[in-house]
Amino acid sequence: MTALTAAHLQGLAEAIRLATVEADATRLLFSIDPVRLEARQVIRKPAAEVPLITSHGGADVLVRLLSAFDHWGSSIMLGTFHQDGLFEFWVEPDSVA
Repeated sequence: MTALTAAHLQGLAEAIRLATVEADATRLLFSIDPVRLEARQVIRKPAAEVPLITSHGGADVLVRLLSAFDHWGSSIMLGTFHQDGLFEFWVEPDSVA
């Protein structure tokens, strides 16, 4: 990953984290294109199935998760949640169907 790509990915992850913090105690869902480094919020319920990958932490942890999909070739669905200072995120199972 180039320094430019890493900086853009960090910015994307931080923007997602901030949007999630602002929507405190509300689940959000984003469609993310890890190749183009674009994200858009999706209005629909997260899947009821067990997530493919789940984690928590700051934007730096989200960067590592997103960079694992940079070769994916299609968008992934990322669910997020923030409450009591804990930022959680997961890859929806229908992302890889």
